[in-house]
Amino acid sequence: MEAADRESRNLSGKEIEEKKEELKGIFKPNRVPLEALEREGLMVCKNCCTVANAHLPCPFCRLSQAEAEAVLKGGSDEGGLEKEWEGMERKVVIDGPLPVGYCYNEVWSTLHRCTDDSAIAPIEERPDRTLSIHSRLSRLGLLGRKEVVRTPLRKASAEEVAAAHSPSHLPFLLEACANGTKRITEHDTFVCEETGQVALEAAGAVIEVVRKVAKGELRESVAIVRPPGHHACSSAVMGFCMLNNVAIAARSAQLEPGINRVMIVDWDIHHCNGTQDIFEHDPSVLVLSLHRYGDGFYPGTGHEGEVGKGKGEGKNVNLGWRNPGMGDVEYIAAFKSVFVPLARSFQPDLILVSSGFDAAEGDPLGLCKVTPAGYAQLAGIVAKEGRGKTAFILEGGYNLNSISRSAEAVMRAVLGEEVPVPLMAEDSKALLDRADERGAEDVFKTIRSIESFWRDINFGAITNGRHKQGEERRGEVDEGVAKLSLA
Repeated sequence: MEAADRESRNLSGKEIEEKKEELKGIFKPNRVPLEALEREGLMVCKNCCTVANAHLPCPFCRLSQAEAEAVLKGGSDEGGLEKEWEGMERKVVIDGPLPVGYCYNEVWSTLHRCTDDSAIAPIEERPDRTLSIHSRLSRLGLLGRKEVVRTPLRKASAEEVAAAHSPSHLPFLLEACANGTKRITEHDTFVCEETGQVALEAAGAVIEVVRKVAKGELRESVAIVRPPGHHACSSAVMGFCMLNNVAIAARSAQLEPGINRVMIVDWDIHHCNGTQDIFEHDPSVLVLSLHRYGDGFYPGTGHEGEVGKGKGEGKNVNLGWRNPGMGDVEYIAAFKSVFVPLARSFQPDLILVSSGFDAAEGDPLGLCKVTPAGYAQLAGIVAKEGRGKTAFILEGGYNLNSISRSAEAVMRAVLGEEVPVPLMAEDSKALLDRADERGAEDVFKTIRSIESFWRDINFGAITNGRHKQGEERRGEVDEGVAKLSLA
């Protein structure tokens, strides 16, 4: 194909998918040599990793590659969301006298990368994720505020890791890294020589910021770290995750006086199977995950019937969206119907948010529609229940423009700026009435699965009795659990 022909015709989405499938059929699954793309006049979008025409804007995120390059440098929109939100109804949703913690280290944006430059994956957890977020927060002046404190950076110790992982987990990871770049699960998780040390630095940084929040030295704080952690199980590396940063930090925080009950809220679009694995027997840690579930969506766990085991029964809560497209209304309805009553009943001493941004509008994996304003409101809802002891820790998100804008929204909320609040004043019943009917039913399924463990919560008043309308479908929970036990 001549260059002029390539420039005059944009490949349709269907054609691009067909070409990807054709190329994937020739080479290893999810590994497409760059030369093969270039021969076809294709490229990988620097913003969202979609395979696209090399000469035209990406058909998925609509950015030109010059615009994608600008995202890496913090974007080019003057004023950021502050300018975009002008004229909207806004108010302060998080406020307090203490400074705000922030942790980030450039090493996370330069090391731990797949160094096999002859091949790419359609979606890759990559250094540009944290770089784009940090660059945007810096460009907009949010990190230069006097109330922002950069917290110390250090590596987690083997003892700290072992509080959440099996004794063999860290030695396995470090040995795998010593052998150089390779994939240590079938498709999705790579390591290089530096990965183990970077993972220890990420976990240690999260421990530090969380412990300062736990001790009352900081109020709501933000950690922009990689690799992410919520898929890392007690004895397994998977889903781009090496060490479970949030789980390790939760265990460390529980060593502080007055920190007995910890609530972990995971709004990443993928189920936190690793966090669930680590805490499902523990009644002192309440885990709530909102994610997509079903139709083979990764990692395949997170059915509402997975409620914890033994003494931890009822302390593991899963809200799985059966369909894509869920947005601000569905998420805020879920938080007001499930998170708020659980938090008020459980009374956590500390709330940790596994803050993946792949439910954001524009993410190529999540295919949901949460806006930056939606994330700001969710942050405000969580922080109110955390009473100053809340930390937001980065997990996933693969559209750089989406994750950097979403992180900006959370940071603005944490800093006590006025953020849009179109949905916060509405009660749960009104929001559930407005929500996508399928999303509302997913909320009801979760409530039906947990209400017997939380008898002090009047879920009937919260949903106006609507969750009872599907009582005859309660058998779906038992059926789902039976299938999982046979898997």
